[in-house]
Amino acid sequence: MPGLLTKIAVKVGEAVTAGQKLASIAAMKMENTLSAMQDGVVAEICAKEGDSLAVEQLIIRFE
Repeated sequence: MPGLLTKIAVKVGEAVTAGQKLASIAAMKMENTLSAMQDGVVAEICAKEGDSLAVEQLIIRFE
């Protein structure tokens, strides 16, 4: 989703569970929360807080 990446709530190597908050994006004057769809481990964070995101831009990659 396009918008401004305002917060990343996980770190590389961190195990996450389904439903856990991953990041927040400000778009269209609203704050949107991205949550994990399933359990996994964060392999890479591909964007940083403050980045303007393009549609379908990769933010977090999982192992």
